Amino acid sequence: MKMHRRFYVSGHTRVGYYSVLPELAKKFECLFVLKGLSMKQGHETIKKIGNALKQNHHSIDYFHSPSNNDYVEGLRIPELKLAVVTYDMVKDLNTHFEEQSVIIINFNKALDEEKAIQFKKQISQLQNERAYQIQLAYERFSQAKEHHEMKEQIYLSAMDFSKADEVTDKLKKAIFQSKKGKRKTRTSEEIFFGAATPKGAVHFIEELTSELKTRYIIKGRSGSGKSTLMRKIATEAIHRGMNVTYFLCGFDPSSVDMIIIEDLGIAILDGTAPHVINPTSDRDKVIDMFEFCIDPSIEETDMSVITQCDTNYKSCMKEGTAHLMKAKEVQDVIDEYYDLITVKEQLEIIQNDAIQKLIEPLNQN
Repeated sequence: MKMHRRFYVSGHTRVGYYSVLPELAKKFECLFVLKGLSMKQGHETIKKIGNALKQNHHSIDYFHSPSNNDYVEGLRIPELKLAVVTYDMVKDLNTHFEEQSVIIINFNKALDEEKAIQFKKQISQLQNERAYQIQLAYERFSQAKEHHEMKEQIYLSAMDFSKADEVTDKLKKAIFQSKKGKRKTRTSEEIFFGAATPKGAVHFIEELTSELKTRYIIKGRSGSGKSTLMRKIATEAIHRGMNVTYFLCGFDPSSVDMIIIEDLGIAILDGTAPHVINPTSDRDKVIDMFEFCIDPSIEETDMSVITQCDTNYKSCMKEGTAHLMKAKEVQDVIDEYYDLITVKEQLEIIQNDAIQKLIEPLNQN
């Protein structure tokens, strides 16, 4: 059965713009880059390409945009080691993508030159305003992380790491027993199941785990070892020759919020805010790290500080999200200008030519 998945490969995080595309691209044999399109036009073009590629019965992964969750900014066909992305995804990355063929598809030829010159200044000013609003969002997210870390340190002071190791070892035995992977070449990759968007935190956890046999939902406070547990289980799976997908935290990409061990049909995921996941069927098993590993009295002695950290964190995240929304509103105006300066018929010609460049090699296979 061919699958069409949705996730993110980039995000607006507490460390700024973060992309895993350079690492993913090492597996691509061909990378098509769409240049000269607005965000809206890029989305529409990639969806059009995706619909055409579906006719060839290949699985497709869609890369959603953290700047507008309703839009996609890229796609890939894993089995063909092929991807299509918008120019915005690569223009600010310090990467040359030397390990594969990069084909630039230039849509600037679809622009009405006179109108493009007429509105160049307005578009440039809007682009600067959008960049400014996104930078303000990054600053607020960075401040939010400081409050998060303060709360994390409180819980870490009450953490029993030996008990956390016991929980991890017990879970290893339950998952692996004597099972070994079938593949000689084990693989892993890092992507995002969610992102900070103008609408707040958005994720595709349910879609990505819908076909799995078992989900281990890890509960617990900040600093209770959820991410560490997942990394240890993932390391064990890779050691046994299994394929693992790491899903990085959309707020802090140094942390892991979910892993999927494809060979076993298992997901281990962080089920706490901002992506609260509760058990819905027998396949869901809850592991509460707070219950097993943390002295609960810490919430009595330090509750006022914890509450203040939570309040400050939520306030910063709310402000950051508001700036992302302002950036989106500015981008919507940019999109309108591009619609105004684009010759629709010429745009469609270039889109169709791009589809043919992608489809023809597939038909030869």
